[in-house]
Amino acid sequence: FFGFFLQSPSSVVPSQKPTPQRKMGKKSLAGELQAAQDEGKLDPENRDKVLKNVALRFFAAMFIILAVFMIVLATYFGAMWDPQTKNLEIRIINKDRGVVIGINTFNLGEIVEDSLIDFRVDGERVLDFFADLYPDDRDEDYGEERVRENYEWGVLTIPENYTQTYLFALLSDRGEYDNPIRYDFNQGRQKTTADAARNIVAGLIGGISKTVAIRAVENPAIPLNCSDVTAAALIDPIYLEIFVSFPVAVNGYNFITYMGINIMWTVAASLLNITMSVTHPLFGQFSIHRVHTIRFFCMVTCCFFQSLFFMCIVAAYANLDDFAHNFGECWMYLFFVLLTFQTLLVFLIRMLGIAGLLLLSPLLVLQITTSNAIVHTDMLPAFYGTLGRGLPFYHAIEGLRFMVIGQTDSRIGENLGVLTAYCVGFFGINQLMWRFRVHKFIKANQHEAVVDAGTSAALAYPSEHGKGFAGASF
Repeated sequence: FFGFFLQSPSSVVPSQKPTPQRKMGKKSLAGELQAAQDEGKLDPENRDKVLKNVALRFFAAMFIILAVFMIVLATYFGAMWDPQTKNLEIRIINKDRGVVIGINTFNLGEIVEDSLIDFRVDGERVLDFFADLYPDDRDEDYGEERVRENYEWGVLTIPENYTQTYLFALLSDRGEYDNPIRYDFNQGRQKTTADAARNIVAGLIGGISKTVAIRAVENPAIPLNCSDVTAAALIDPIYLEIFVSFPVAVNGYNFITYMGINIMWTVAASLLNITMSVTHPLFGQFSIHRVHTIRFFCMVTCCFFQSLFFMCIVAAYANLDDFAHNFGECWMYLFFVLLTFQTLLVFLIRMLGIAGLLLLSPLLVLQITTSNAIVHTDMLPAFYGTLGRGLPFYHAIEGLRFMVIGQTDSRIGENLGVLTAYCVGFFGINQLMWRFRVHKFIKANQHEAVVDAGTSAALAYPSEHGKGFAGASF
């Protein structure tokens, strides 16, 4: 919409009359050269001065444009430099009653709790475990409620029979057992981080439980040290594999994200260069005015604040702590998406005229669906659950999913519904806009077109075709 309405009517709807030679402004390169030639002052010194002034203005404008992009890009990398992989708060609700072996009472839940609280990676608290002070007062849905309301990133609930279940599985040589520990977590920060942290917790608990259970059976009279238990758990092959894969997964996520933003940056810069090259006087017969630069900066500003406005709305519905370091990441991602599609839209309309409007719907569809990727259920459940489910469009998508693929838990149906609805809706809007613009242009230029057509007919058929004027009218 922004790029379309900024175009002048003559640039969107081609005129039916021959385009007269455009007057060269004194500030343009062609205008200054023409003025100097008319005045007989086009000597090498003045020509070099004119070219130098225009070159300075051109490179100054390009420097400002590139500086804006680099500032935004630096902001994005700053937001992505420290992803949310530290100090993830996890509440431990330990209800384990323990079992008596010999003369000692073993409470595996307490040892797991103390070991997790003391857990460090390279001296840093990656997962910030802390104990619940009133575990007996918590029901089974307490952890899920705390996570859903964004009080903690995750909640571990150790049931009353945890020690009994694990020791029975070990003594009966079953090898495997159904882990009764319940782990509720929130994927609102980063999905990769959430999955890796969940695997770390599962592997850590498994390693600690195995170590404690073996020591409890083999040497029931020897007390256990939490640091020894944690160190032994780190040696567990299953946990070690998960532990090593955690930084690799996070670094892989950052690499993919960096690569994606570089691709979007390259596309946006390429489109900008193409647009500048086909409109700048150094590259052809077209002339560029300061209004084009103003339009470009207005578009950048519009995308900048539009993306910020959208992210603030999301932050208002989803707890701001849900974003942590990812607020700037999502904001810059959305900004580059909007800027890329807006630049492409302006370029197509500028080059193709009114035919470029046919591409408005798919571009808006791609823009909106790409932007809405950050509001998916897996990433921002509070926003999507609070606002999205209250919209009629949500229920329409759910119904379309069920009719097309027979289920409601796939993104394919949602994307298909979004594409279909937006294409149909915006196609109608485009038709109304097209009719309004064309009607307005025809009404404003009808008199000139009639006069020009009549004059041409009179010149072609001077006397014997007296009705040529009416027959050739617009």
